[in-house]
Amino acid sequence: FTIMDFKKATELFADPDFDGEPVIAYAPGGSGESVILEASEADPSPKGATRYVVSDVVVEVMAERVQYLDRDGRLITESLTDYTRKTVQREYATLDAFLRRWSEADRKAEVIEELREQGVLFEELREQGGQDLDAFDLICRVVYGQPPLTRRERAENVKKRDVFTRYGAQARAVLDALLDKYADEGLASVEDLGVLRVQPLSDLGTPMELVRHFGETLFPALKGMEVEPPSAEEGVRMSRRRLVRGVFEDAYQYMKSGTLLRQVVNKIEADIDFNDATNRHLFGNIYEQLLKDLQSAGNAGEYYTPRAVTQFAVDMIDPRLGETILDPACGTGGFLTCAIEHIRRRDVKTAAQEAQLQASIQGVEKKPLPHLLCVTNMIVHGLDVPTDIRHDNTLARPLRDIGMGDRVDVVLTNPPFGGMEEDGIEHNFPHEFRTRETADLFLVLIVELLKLGGRAAVVLPDGTLFGEGVKTRLKERLLTECELHTIVRLPNGVFAPYTGIKTNVLFFEKGRPTTEVWYYEHPYPEGYKSYSKTKPMRIEEFAPEKAWWDHRAENEFAWKVGIDEIRERGFNLDMANPNAVAGGHGDPDELLALYEKERAAAAKVRAQLKRALAEALERTA
Repeated sequence: FTIMDFKKATELFADPDFDGEPVIAYAPGGSGESVILEASEADPSPKGATRYVVSDVVVEVMAERVQYLDRDGRLITESLTDYTRKTVQREYATLDAFLRRWSEADRKAEVIEELREQGVLFEELREQGGQDLDAFDLICRVVYGQPPLTRRERAENVKKRDVFTRYGAQARAVLDALLDKYADEGLASVEDLGVLRVQPLSDLGTPMELVRHFGETLFPALKGMEVEPPSAEEGVRMSRRRLVRGVFEDAYQYMKSGTLLRQVVNKIEADIDFNDATNRHLFGNIYEQLLKDLQSAGNAGEYYTPRAVTQFAVDMIDPRLGETILDPACGTGGFLTCAIEHIRRRDVKTAAQEAQLQASIQGVEKKPLPHLLCVTNMIVHGLDVPTDIRHDNTLARPLRDIGMGDRVDVVLTNPPFGGMEEDGIEHNFPHEFRTRETADLFLVLIVELLKLGGRAAVVLPDGTLFGEGVKTRLKERLLTECELHTIVRLPNGVFAPYTGIKTNVLFFEKGRPTTEVWYYEHPYPEGYKSYSKTKPMRIEEFAPEKAWWDHRAENEFAWKVGIDEIRERGFNLDMANPNAVAGGHGDPDELLALYEKERAAAAKVRAQLKRALAEALERTA
């Protein structure tokens, strides 16, 4: 019969306090009276089945409905399978969505607990199915209709694929023991580090010894991580795998203790919530200070451009949402982080715009340490998976192979200066521009990488401005194909103590030739004679340049030179300031050079006097 219950009175049927626990068997008595058999009196039935008897005749159950209470205590009136399917698909509409969440979870138990909180009844599903399935396979079978595998079958499949060959013998023994533990007891048992203290893993060594085996093979495993070729449909998981492999492919492991490494990771996870904007911003500030300290860390200073310089360059170039931004020698990512903050502050209002911004940032770094630092810097500044920060040498690609798809709207960079490329790199460039000097090759490359109308801000040393030979031909091409509209001349000490070379920021736009070049000589702040670690360059110093930028006129710091004069000078761009006001002590290098010149002249006069005196004495004798 069917009960149509409009007042939910039948909910009490599932309440043991209402009419007691369910009986095991029911049979009508021979006298017409009903006989209820308690559990202890019921005839034994085969395991997993209930035996029903009517008038000494064994009958079969044609249909059965099992009722459950959901997490709110309400009676579930549909089948457990339908209920589970609807519950899970509210959160994960497709199998791909569920698999993506499962793959990205650091601990699979988190996903299981989330589903349990949503009302999924894993134990009841397992009992109903009659199979020893793990939670993952239960969901795949019940919700998405996938063929299930038992834990033992899944563990055996992993062993057959031979994925542990990259590890040492001791590490492989630990992994095999963990697989057996999973097959016997399930996923939760192997996600708890306490598993290392019980058999069979305890027979292989102490937890510290076991972890050490993986510490020695961690980096090789990360370097050899399998990834599929890049594709437009690539998921977040595969992108992260490619990112991790790229970061570690040339890295070395100096922390030999896996235990200490684990402690560091645990400390960061416990103390920093990267989902909290305040924590993330604070961590970003701390990280940027660490990068700033690189400037005084010997040769590591080449990886860091002072924040004042990067911020000024970005403010003047003014990159916007929808433009592609590239730093072909990105170091620790100073120019890129300034560009991200600039665009985010001005143009980003929606999640779609944020995604567009993240897809427009590109960087390339040759050396492994700064590449690792740059990737971390990008993540700290909100780029979740910065796969477009590549570990490569931009100069290693032949210039003729650059096509329209490689060109960008904006280039912001401080290429290494004073360095020389390895033999053979120069052959990637046209014959007239072949040189091994890194800064010169980058300037050729940047002109080629810009789209028509593309803009660039490039930090270059004085040597590029006055150099001859290849440098002359390079500057002629720059002035012919691009409008070099501004050169900001920076004073000594901007990159101290890494280098004392005087530098310049060149601003140009591709697509029309140069007719005149404006110069602006950046002065020291009042009271400064040089920059230092305790007196660094500050962005506030560039306020006069920013005010002058759109309303240009000559003054004691600014002047312009026409293209005809530049040609007459053999494309020498090292122009002295004709409007400089005399006064002060002057530049130390210039004063020293003047002193040496005057001393040489005095020595020459002194020698002439000696000769004249000697001749006079000879005549009188």
